[in-house]
Amino acid sequence: MFEKNLHEFFEYLSAEKNYSDLTVKSYREDLMQFSGFLSEQKIDLLNRVDHIVIRSFLSALMEKEYAKKSILRKLAAIKSFFRFLYNRGIIENNPGDYVASPKSEKILPEFLFEQELVDMIESLNGDSFSAIRDRALIEVLYSTGARVSELVSMNAPDIDFTSGLVKVKGKGNKERIVALGAKSINALNKYLIERTQILKKYKKMNEALFLNQHGNRLTDRGVRYIFDNLVKGTSLKKKISPHVIRHSFATHMLEHGCDLRVVQEFLGHVSLSTTQIYTHIGDQKLKQVYKECHPHS
Repeated sequence: MFEKNLHEFFEYLSAEKNYSDLTVKSYREDLMQFSGFLSEQKIDLLNRVDHIVIRSFLSALMEKEYAKKSILRKLAAIKSFFRFLYNRGIIENNPGDYVASPKSEKILPEFLFEQELVDMIESLNGDSFSAIRDRALIEVLYSTGARVSELVSMNAPDIDFTSGLVKVKGKGNKERIVALGAKSINALNKYLIERTQILKKYKKMNEALFLNQHGNRLTDRGVRYIFDNLVKGTSLKKKISPHVIRHSFATHMLEHGCDLRVVQEFLGHVSLSTTQIYTHIGDQKLKQVYKECHPHS
């Protein structure tokens, strides 16, 4: 029965809630961990789980020193599952209603200062396919604020060079249109010549925008590998990742006076509160500049 309910729940997340495969996978792992905890405690999932049992599971995670963010995600999966069971009439009471979510820690995302990012991009000045592609890739990331999953799903026909716009497919297959800056368009024009040569070399037809050396669509892992190698070639002490570029995009846009709701639209955030974290980054930068420049700091 439990496996059947789980299967129906995951079908619901995919078909009705339109959750990504990655999110559904995370929910599955979290709920299987919760199921394992119940088995250890000899507790029946449908008939004996109450808010005390759920809190005991959370306490066990805390004792194992799980990050608060991970605990919050697992609790969200559990509450969503029991809400699903309750709404379908499978259980009479929803134990998740009696478990409050602990406040999440507000961790400010890493970002690069403008000159740091410029220096990093300028370091990609080779004439090889990979160097030209990597520069175009990072220019597009910085120009659009796209997620890495959105970047690798871009297709060459998604770009309108006349208007300087690109179609981005975000979470839940929601599409949005974002602008491309002049530097990213220049880098793309140079890359597309190399892209055509790679496709001819391997006699392939592939609409993917960013390709690997064999003419196949570049994957999330491939992009992260590019960034790992990029770190080795710079003097930056900060962590560099596709998400750091996304955070830098949002931070720089706000610093130059862009409206918060416009940044929200660019990033594809559903809630404005998600975008507001970048206003705190601005405060952090002000403090850092003050410390560096004020004689009495």
